[in-house]
Amino acid sequence: MAERHLLELTGLSKSFGGLACLSDLDLHVDEGEIVSVIGPNGAGKTTLFNVITGVYGPDDGEILLDGESIVGLEPHQVTNRGVARTFQTLRLFLNMTVRENVMAVQYGETKATVFESMFRLPRARREEREIRRRAEEKLSFFGQRLVGYRWDQPAYSLSYANRRRLEIARAMATEPRILLLDEPAAGMNPSETHEIAELIGKLREEGKYTILVIEHDMHVVEGISDRVVALDHGVKIAEGSFDEVATDPRVVEAYLGLRKAETK
Repeated sequence: MAERHLLELTGLSKSFGGLACLSDLDLHVDEGEIVSVIGPNGAGKTTLFNVITGVYGPDDGEILLDGESIVGLEPHQVTNRGVARTFQTLRLFLNMTVRENVMAVQYGETKATVFESMFRLPRARREEREIRRRAEEKLSFFGQRLVGYRWDQPAYSLSYANRRRLEIARAMATEPRILLLDEPAAGMNPSETHEIAELIGKLREEGKYTILVIEHDMHVVEGISDRVVALDHGVKIAEGSFDEVATDPRVVEAYLGLRKAETK
């Protein structure tokens, strides 16, 4: 039996001022799958994430999450449906503690009123304990990197790699069905990059997350991907296994230019 498409995009198009950033794009991610999106700068990768998550509305096309349209929803509504993302440029509360950063993304789902919260009434206290517990649970997923004394450290004290982990923990705290990771290995050294690749695999195997990832590092893409989708100027130019896509002449041309591709 074929895997169910958890996320399915059909005929997705988006332009800005006459410049087409996505053109008639079809893409799907099956439940439990890791799909990588690659392409040169300006290929439309981040625009793709912004359209999926409701930052921009598509000009045309459909976005289905588990068979239901999420087009037209606000970003927080898309998150509530089960889509969480990280950003290429980190978006953390640097002066808040590590634990508070993960707790903060959960407050939108609390039921306690302002009055109950101000006066620390029983429902507010119960919800606060549950939010704290869940934050510590998500942080513990990363082993020794984000546990113990680090829970009470300000986020600015973390290494760059651990800040990346913290942003993923924040996304996990929304209890998503699919994680969208925007260049999780950006700015990392080879050792950190290897650890991030292992972490993405662990997110799927142990966390049971479905993952759509944008990544420039081909070693990471090769190591984690069930399928790879290549974009160029908003158009899908190749799709398949890593080896199939990496050796596709259109992908080589997109990355290296026609002249260089011909001399290889």
